Amino acid sequence: GSGQGGRVTRDDVLAAIAAADAARADPDVDHVVFTAMRRTIAECMTESLATAAHTLVVADVDYQRVAGPREAAGLTWLPFIARAAIDALADFPLVNARVAGDGLDVHTHVHLGIAVDRDFEGLVVPVVRAADRLRLPALAAAIAERSAAARARSVGPDEMAGGTFTIT
Repeated sequence: GSGQGGRVTRDDVLAAIAAADAARADPDVDHVVFTAMRRTIAECMTESLATAAHTLVVADVDYQRVAGPREAAGLTWLPFIARAAIDALADFPLVNARVAGDGLDVHTHVHLGIAVDRDFEGLVVPVVRAADRLRLPALAAAIAERSAAARARSVGPDEMAGGTFTIT
């Protein structure tokens, strides 16, 4: 160490870390350190991969009969998609579950996560609790409120925890 009596100083440790990083660094790679939010997102996504099935569903849907009522109510398409997903989960409850030990914990309610982008800083997922109990207008209002709060950065960790199914 470079300290008094050969002791290792903080600067010695930082220099050793920097030297180790430089020795193994790929010149074609820029390392970007996680912000606290991105670290939390990465941890939650890793946990989610370990405990929940992930799937992508793409379907052609004719919304012609829904277009008029949607426009009259001033709603986006998202509440209709959310309601369809919630109804499908009622028909297939094992999809609204998470792996736990040697089986599944099947949730009795749909706590619907809605992925919201925060200006390319990362996705956050506020949760609409007991979304399965909400009719379409209330579901639309809850989704809009949670999404607006997420964009305004006024959603706390407890409001982003406990989702059982997420729409992104």
